[in-house]
Amino acid sequence: MYGSQNEGRQWLLHAMRVHFGTAGADAQALPPMTEALLGDVLAMAEAQKILPVVYGGLLAALGADCIWGLLGADAAEALRMDVRRRGIGQAVRSCDFRALYQWIEARGISLIVVKGALCRALYPSPDARASADEDLLVRADQLRPLLALLSEIGARPAHGDALPAEDEEVREVGIVLPAGVGSAELRLGAGLYLELHTTLFGVGDGVGEAVDACFADAWERAVRYDTGDGGSLLSLCPQEHLLYLILHALKHFVHAGFGIRQICDIALFARRYAGEIDFGALYDTLVPLHAVHFAHAVFAAAEEFLGLCVPLGSAWRAEARLDCEPLLQDVLSGGIYGGTDDARLHSVHLTLRAAENGGSTVRGLWNAAFPPAETMCRRYPWLKGRPYLLWAAFGARIFGYFGARLRRRGVEHGPADALRVGAERVRLLAYYGIGTDENR
Repeated sequence: MYGSQNEGRQWLLHAMRVHFGTAGADAQALPPMTEALLGDVLAMAEAQKILPVVYGGLLAALGADCIWGLLGADAAEALRMDVRRRGIGQAVRSCDFRALYQWIEARGISLIVVKGALCRALYPSPDARASADEDLLVRADQLRPLLALLSEIGARPAHGDALPAEDEEVREVGIVLPAGVGSAELRLGAGLYLELHTTLFGVGDGVGEAVDACFADAWERAVRYDTGDGGSLLSLCPQEHLLYLILHALKHFVHAGFGIRQICDIALFARRYAGEIDFGALYDTLVPLHAVHFAHAVFAAAEEFLGLCVPLGSAWRAEARLDCEPLLQDVLSGGIYGGTDDARLHSVHLTLRAAENGGSTVRGLWNAAFPPAETMCRRYPWLKGRPYLLWAAFGARIFGYFGARLRRRGVEHGPADALRVGAERVRLLAYYGIGTDENR
């Protein structure tokens, strides 16, 4: 089902090892680099949103002359400039984000930063680790004051034309700050995309609503992290931030998939803050969430394929480790968030419902076709107050889902493809004990 290692994958992983300084004997077994192979590696890196990381590793491993010789002078120079432009862009966005964060805090609003800014600091070349957005946790009673403050400097909602109504319960809202907006005290050189959250996980995330209980004391336990430029960011304490990174990856795994960058984030964070993390307590937290096998596979993949060993301790050593090869195959075949394949994206209905219904493909398919009335009302507003039209909405949903023909790169993917991919991924979830009544 998953196959053996291919040449592109070998070089991709080796380039990442070079970036992290963990390359060793694996270089001796690498196939000769060719123009086609280099193209494959770069395409995989782009799909995983780690092109600057991989390019830097390839440059150190092969040398500029080899890359220039394989690609040709024009293509090689275009690639070099593209990577340089991305690095500069990320550096500007990172600087803008720190300035915006300090500007908001100075106005009495507290924000907890998760993922992006903290994870970037863990990489040997922080600007090589791109962030599409910045995730911020805000207290529910401070969300609207924050939105009003951001609106004053030119921010706008990412989706829709208006901010949430005062009486609307909001768990998450996307905000765009275009390049050049700001005030006399703050001017952004690049555009920023903010994801503001009042809870770290929401209904329908596929990891269970009980997960938020793990972060009930997040604000009381939050700590400040040095940004390296004289500033600091408030975030979850190391124990909870590592837990969050694992469960966030799990959420995406249950949906369409997650990328190898998240494996790096988890392993690098665990290594950096190992002295402040109780790995035994982490294990105990993950067991009832049916996430311990998944986490173990992530740590194993980081060690086996990237040389990033995490000191997990005795509780984890006693755990029967499942094969991490299927996980890595799924990660590399799906791109950063499973977005390389339309059939995979449309299989989300199956995997998400299966994870919520004991890992059953049949129940997952049933719930994908016939979700709760509350869910249907959000999709079809005309249902509100008209429960007698529910079956008509089910019919519209099924017709739209199974009648659509998906096209990508000239290849058609129909409903059968989505069901096949979904069934394969449901079996993968079950292998790692996700969505089952037992831990495994």
